[in-house]
Amino acid sequence: PTIDWGTNTNITPSPGQGFTAPPSLSLPALPAGGGLLQTLTATSTAGSLSFPAPTIDRDAFYKVIPQGGGGGGAGGATNVFDSADRTVAAGGLGTADVGGAWTVGGTATDYSVNGSQLVLVGSAAGVTRRGALLSAGNWQNQDWLVRVQTDKVPTGASQTMYLTLRQQNLDNDFYRVICAFTATLSITLSIEKVVGGVNTFVANTVTPGRDTFAANTAYWIRAQAEDFSYTVLRAKVWKFGNVEPTGWDISGGDAWPSLQTTGTVGIRFYVGAATNTPVTSLWDELQGNDIPNRNPVGPTATRVLRQAHHRASSF
Repeated sequence: PTIDWGTNTNITPSPGQGFTAPPSLSLPALPAGGGLLQTLTATSTAGSLSFPAPTIDRDAFYKVIPQGGGGGGAGGATNVFDSADRTVAAGGLGTADVGGAWTVGGTATDYSVNGSQLVLVGSAAGVTRRGALLSAGNWQNQDWLVRVQTDKVPTGASQTMYLTLRQQNLDNDFYRVICAFTATLSITLSIEKVVGGVNTFVANTVTPGRDTFAANTAYWIRAQAEDFSYTVLRAKVWKFGNVEPTGWDISGGDAWPSLQTTGTVGIRFYVGAATNTPVTSLWDELQGNDIPNRNPVGPTATRVLRQAHHRASSF
């Protein structure tokens, strides 16, 4: 792919330096499933620079932020987007690119943002770290996509990631997709509703079987909640860098009255009876979208480039 810098002659990138893109920038398409760009060429009146594949991480190279209901990567209009491309000291998760400020619960120092990822630390066995975008605004047919990894192999208990949907408040009244990295290195999915502090299965545990867990390896988790009166819930999980599976790994339905409404989205991390705490979970590229053609039409779709930067060691 090629980035067209037009007639701009003021771009003089050097190793490790960030630079702001000119207004005339046109973006190449993101590669399916993420991963590395094969080649990227920046052309200006001063000539061109080519970067070989091993030096360019597309997530480091540019961030495309959907604005005002743009067509997001997971589905339709975007209500939530968080690239985590900021630094927040221990004590919170800051504010998403789209969707407002994060609300968190539990020990504040177990939350931070490291410049490219949200950091939720399971500092002791049996603790849950949770965050929700309660100011993002509520919507009905939700498509929630995140990328997550942890820094240790599960020992003594599973490491559990939760994607919450139709969320009414931080600690109660939501659906949740549960992705567990188990002590046997399998990856499982299940779906629950949480109402009044009571957890009830909507879909029992399945093991997709396509991937096994490895520490410091990222996985995509995608979840949907669709329709009122009887909400259809579905989810899938796959390793970062692989093509997204066409089908869903798990699905179920529920008609609990208080959840047949709009809501927001959130994330949670739980380490159970783990014997190797602290365990750190890292989250990024969080996208909360409309399910295409299922919600009322929103604002005109726009996409803007916030910043382009590179991590090449040589040119």
